[in-house]
Amino acid sequence: MLKKKINSSFILVFVFILFFQKDIQSQTLNSREDNIQNIENFLNHANTHFWLGRYWKISLKEFKISERYVDSAEILIKTSNLDSLTIKDFAVRIQNFRNEIAEIEGICGDNMNGRFPLYMSLM
Repeated sequence: MLKKKINSSFILVFVFILFFQKDIQSQTLNSREDNIQNIENFLNHANTHFWLGRYWKISLKEFKISERYVDSAEILIKTSNLDSLTIKDFAVRIQNFRNEIAEIEGICGDNMNGRFPLYMSLM
């Protein structure tokens, strides 16, 4: 009788552990997917503000907002548990955003100081 109780409790504990492990793995997978989705959202917002800034005659304010979204995406990448291929893909996209924003910020600075780029002086 005691042996049956021990076997029953062992089976119950074993099943509970298996169920709990699968639950933890699924939560980790969901949080990873949520982080990827949030990073994508930050980069989409950054892209929207980047193009909005270009549409509004090189608006420095919109480029600064875009840069903050890129910073948020980068912070989330550093704090998330992502695989190296995903991190590399996001890192390339972030670096491209940073390069474009830096280039445009230089043009904005020239425009604000009264110096126009070469293509504007030729018109």
